[in-house]
Amino acid sequence: MPESLHAGTVQLPPEYPAGSASHVLRPHVLCEYNGSHLDVHVTFDRHLSDNQKETRMKASESLQNDQSTATENTLRLAVDTTPAFIHTARPDGYFDYFNRGWLDFLGKSLEDVCGWRWTESVHPEDVGGIVQKWRAALASGEPFEAEARVRRADGTYRAFLHRKVPLHDEHGNIVKWFGSSIDIE
Repeated sequence: MPESLHAGTVQLPPEYPAGSASHVLRPHVLCEYNGSHLDVHVTFDRHLSDNQKETRMKASESLQNDQSTATENTLRLAVDTTPAFIHTARPDGYFDYFNRGWLDFLGKSLEDVCGWRWTESVHPEDVGGIVQKWRAALASGEPFEAEARVRRADGTYRAFLHRKVPLHDEHGNIVKWFGSSIDIE
């Protein structure tokens, strides 16, 4: 190992003005001796003030929210334009979403079919059976499948195969039901 080491001066880039109170630079020194000389590598970490950390955290959260909103909008667009009839329900069985395809087929608004109002569009001879099976699926947590006729906007009925599956959280609790309905005529 060399008998003496010469200290050098570290030149900081302009974005780190000397004496700035807004941040602290902490050096990290890595020394490697390769048998003939000592290599010294110095890097600096910029440690932000609490105010700067808070500002960065808010900016990061805002970006994440923007990305989540964009993802949600993209997903909603995909679900609304898919050639399938998609719907969702809360764990208690309350239907809270029908995609654009469903609403167009029914000729109704989302408010007209949410909750249990969807049953008004089911054929009178089929409504009792489908509601009974839906309540049984809610009680058991098992996937739902049933056939029932649904009234189209023009008043004619079409036979559909309705399926719903539960989404569980990490504790096994149902947090949402996702369903699709397929015209089988």
